[in-house]
Amino acid sequence: MATYKKSQVGTRTSKIVGLLTLVTFIYWVYRDKQNLKLSCLHTWPMAGKDGRGTVSTCAGDAKEGHDGKLLPLVFEPLPLGSIKPRGWLRDEMQLMANGLAGHMFDFYAYVKDSPWLGGDQEYSGLNEGFPYWFNGLVPLAHGLNDERLKTQVQTAVDYILDHQAEDGWIGPEKTKQDRHLWGRFPVMLALRQLAEADLRQRARIVNAMHRFVNLMHALLEDNFTCYNTMWGRARSHDMILVLQWMYEKHPGFNKKRLWECMKMLNQVAYDWAEWSSERVYLKEDLDTVDEEIWKRYFPFEHGVNAAQGLKAGAVIRRFTHNDSLIESTHNGVKWTFNYHGTASGTIIGDERLVGLSPIRGSELCTAVEAIYSLTYLYSSLGVRSFADRAELTAYNALPVMLTPDHWAHQYMVSANQPYSRNLSKSHFHDVGTQAQTYGLEPHFPCCTVNHPQGLPKFVAGMFMKIDGGKEIAHAMLGPAAMETVLEGGNKVKIECETKYPFEHTLTYTITASSPFTFSIRVPGWAALLSSTISLNSSKIQRQISHEKELLTTTTNLLHSTPNTSDHQRLNSKISTTLTTIANLEEKLRKLPTPLTPSPETGLHNIPLPAGPSALTLTLHTTLQILPSVNNTIAITHGTLLYALPISASITATPPKNYSSQQEYPEPYAPPQSRDYALQPTSPWAVAIDPKTATYHPPSAENRDKELPSPLWDWDAEKGVEEMMGYVEVRACEIEWTNGMFMDVPAEPPSKAVCKVGGKGGRGEEEWWVKLVPFASSMLHMAVFAVVDFEGGDGEEGVEG
Repeated sequence: MATYKKSQVGTRTSKIVGLLTLVTFIYWVYRDKQNLKLSCLHTWPMAGKDGRGTVSTCAGDAKEGHDGKLLPLVFEPLPLGSIKPRGWLRDEMQLMANGLAGHMFDFYAYVKDSPWLGGDQEYSGLNEGFPYWFNGLVPLAHGLNDERLKTQVQTAVDYILDHQAEDGWIGPEKTKQDRHLWGRFPVMLALRQLAEADLRQRARIVNAMHRFVNLMHALLEDNFTCYNTMWGRARSHDMILVLQWMYEKHPGFNKKRLWECMKMLNQVAYDWAEWSSERVYLKEDLDTVDEEIWKRYFPFEHGVNAAQGLKAGAVIRRFTHNDSLIESTHNGVKWTFNYHGTASGTIIGDERLVGLSPIRGSELCTAVEAIYSLTYLYSSLGVRSFADRAELTAYNALPVMLTPDHWAHQYMVSANQPYSRNLSKSHFHDVGTQAQTYGLEPHFPCCTVNHPQGLPKFVAGMFMKIDGGKEIAHAMLGPAAMETVLEGGNKVKIECETKYPFEHTLTYTITASSPFTFSIRVPGWAALLSSTISLNSSKIQRQISHEKELLTTTTNLLHSTPNTSDHQRLNSKISTTLTTIANLEEKLRKLPTPLTPSPETGLHNIPLPAGPSALTLTLHTTLQILPSVNNTIAITHGTLLYALPISASITATPPKNYSSQQEYPEPYAPPQSRDYALQPTSPWAVAIDPKTATYHPPSAENRDKELPSPLWDWDAEKGVEEMMGYVEVRACEIEWTNGMFMDVPAEPPSKAVCKVGGKGGRGEEEWWVKLVPFASSMLHMAVFAVVDFEGGDGEEGVEG
């Protein structure tokens, strides 16, 4: 998110605040311009930081590369609209369409009355509200093929292109002094997606994009005019990514300018490779780092920047051919999650990176940007761990921050969140007291408008082309359908039916006009010795069922036929049928074959013939006990994090303005839009013995049932965990010896002691608790203090 806030005008106080904010904005723009001129001309000393030498913040000293040639992506994404969600994923995206994401265009001031659409409402001098929304609505509308949402997209794109300035500028800014490139980046990402999805508009959109690129080229040549904010320089790779798509797919006669724009944007961009070097990267809890040092590197430490920056090296490597960026990219991802990450797959950064404390916050914008970056990294570099992380974030960190009906969201979430209320004092680095509540805009509105991109872009990356477009891979696992044409005109349709990640059986129905190789990514957590794949098992099962019906009919006929002369013929037929069934069942038993995925990509390859095929992938895994800070642990099974659900008393109020904290007057928002505060009504100060943890898959009677919608709606009385799977573990209530940190419970104690006379749910000192998927409980504890019910001091459980 950006920090140039602009309060609503209406009172004398708000006018003063608006004036001060404008002055602040001008100062920061001026400061960035001065830094832009100076920061690439020298290196800055890292005063007294454990021998960390010096660092350049600009990427201009990177290798220039090979003009005219982009390194290929390992896996090529499919055009938007080629992939459609199925099952519970479709239900979730439909809830988005029916919820806030699909209705902001109708009422939300920063979209409906945005300067981008001729209005005057904006929360930031960066004019980023509409661009964020547009970048998310395009993949949602076309992912669902939703006509109402596509009409919203059409209205928006018509206004943008009809009002493109004569010099090519896209956006509401009228003068050079008001213009900055950053707000264009999300719009260009959206236009790229729309050009892929809507063939009728492709020429018009691409032409407008080229006009803007021509202007941007002139501005960058003119001392990097309009490229003067920290946000643009930290996120330049998003624009470079668009330029690369244009260069490869729709270069026109503009290849030279497209290439030069990539180089100029990178020349003075913040250097993520340098940040991800051993001598610079800050692995400590930044609260313990000298202020002079962390402030110097704030562009890299800002949580959302950090999520977007994960993919920077891979984007830049494509045109610089600098393979050292592979190592720095791996380091950046590894260190970001090892030293500032959560077990739910996102980054701890309550505006700025912190450390690993489970009580600190992760921003919703960070989660959606991390999903996009990690999906891109898998496409670009083909390394399985990136896809594993993308799934972890999409199935845990993202949905936990949304109400089940998708009408409200959090700004900040914590791994340990026993309540969600307006705090008396914020314990976050630079976030307000309302940030953990659910609402329309519980803090800065960037997450309101930016969050809709998360799930639709994840779905859009679920299948990818490989081997130069000759083959196809299921990259991000989940229920989805895909239709595309491979190289040589091979028309392929794939339907994946599954309840993944709640169950680990995926059934594929595939048709192809020519033979091809289908690949499936096997997650790194899968147990290869017990996981299998079966080809055309459903066809054999149908044959067995047919033969068994024939056997029953023949047997009944034998018993009802008085003529003994027919018995020999019928017995012979029964014998033949039994032999056929036995042969088919033996074939079926031998059918599952072990998985042999590539250690690098995780892909298991299956050659398929032309015509119809059926596949069944069955994955197995075990519980993982993940050590965390202060002798605590977290528990995962597959790609899901499990947490103690906390029952809540919920208070709903009309939505409030993020700045004034005053309720919006009715009927500003639809009645479904509400702000929520939650207070716990069940024990949360709990420790567990991880040695006793057992995973329970969805019950047998629920396996054939559809998952409920809304999905992430845990309630102790509903028993939803019986459909999603749960972890059972022995627990006890403990004294929270670390007390409170400001207005929230401090980190779990390192040595937990069961509370004498603790509630235990039923008055017992210890009891069995059910841990449910993290995202299904708005109040939760996911990082646990450890006890040992068999003796010891509570430390042994960490080794599990």
